[in-house]
Amino acid sequence: MSSREPGEGGAMSKQDSDFSQGPLAGIRVLDLATMLAGPYGATLMGDLGADVIKVESHRGDDSRHLGPERDGERSPFLSLNRSKRGIVVELTGDAGREVFGRLAATTDIVITNIREPALSKLGLNYEQVREHRPDIIWIGVTAFGADGPYAGRPGIDFLAQGFGGLLALNGDPDGDPVRVTVPMIDVMTSLLVTTAALTALRTRDATGEGQRIDISLLDALLHAQASALGTYLVAGEPTPR
Repeated sequence: MSSREPGEGGAMSKQDSDFSQGPLAGIRVLDLATMLAGPYGATLMGDLGADVIKVESHRGDDSRHLGPERDGERSPFLSLNRSKRGIVVELTGDAGREVFGRLAATTDIVITNIREPALSKLGLNYEQVREHRPDIIWIGVTAFGADGPYAGRPGIDFLAQGFGGLLALNGDPDGDPVRVTVPMIDVMTSLLVTTAALTALRTRDATGEGQRIDISLLDALLHAQASALGTYLVAGEPTPR
């Protein structure tokens, strides 16, 4: 991804490579998410040929402020946001919202991990976004889901590992729980984002209808522990370390 070009309403950066190849050529994705789980799902779609546009504020994605720097860019941001174009849009202002509306009208998939109530205040919830394009595919990434007792709570990979019991499966049998250092839950969530997007595109081809899709870190955690949970539910036996 090339460097952003800030502007009053937003300015698109130049593409570094040809996005016209691949099975998702002709599909446009707006990446409104930050850090890993949402953005990397958009990256995988870009790798498959989709035209992915990363939308950032002037501060930029959180991953722009982490890790080693080279030539003015941080390595985590570059590794998580390849195969994308970029635009600066301040969604808190009228000019930025007008730019977003024009982008959304020509977009197939929107990905966000902004939590409520900020999501609705920015005009980015599913019903608000589909006003720009009725058959749009909207994917919301959260820590614990869009409803239920933990809806709206913030969460990161490490927290999800502890909440879902994954920490208890790692480490010496007689020692303390150990964190999986690689953010595997974030990565698995991004795979769910991509899989859901591909399924929704196929469904739209058949029905002409878009979809709202909610994906959480907890969803990915359950996938990661499918065999362990199955053993416990059937035999009542916890998986040993």
